[in-house]
Amino acid sequence: MSLVLWNRTGNDGMIAEVVLNRPEVRNVFNTEMATQLLEAFKTLAETDVRVVVLTSSKSKAFCSGAD
Repeated sequence: MSLVLWNRTGNDGMIAEVVLNRPEVRNVFNTEMATQLLEAFKTLAETDVRVVVLTSSKSKAFCSGAD
């Protein structure tokens, strides 16, 4: 399961949405999530994306800490 999801949006694809995806534990960070988040940002940095929106999957908390 991917702990970080991302996609490009908008008419020109210059907006990216990055989603923390561990709703079962209120999106707490762990090493794997941090690694996937870094990879997502590195990938997006190599594109023409101008805006990144960081959000979370459906959970009661955006991010409730770290494991």
